[in-house]
Amino acid sequence: MLPVVSADVGFLLFTEHRAHVLGVLPFALVLACPLMHIVMRPRSSHWRCSRCSW
Repeated sequence: MLPVVSADVGFLLFTEHRAHVLGVLPFALVLACPLMHIVMRPRSSHWRCSRCSW
């Protein structure tokens, strides 16, 4: 019973909210770029990358 209800709820959520999720997706990708640069930068001050400009 639970798999059937879960599949039904998942299908309804996907069909009803697909336009909202796909509409926000380009903005989410653009906002993810600066966040990745902040989070993925090297932590150590003495670490140097030969290809990096910082």
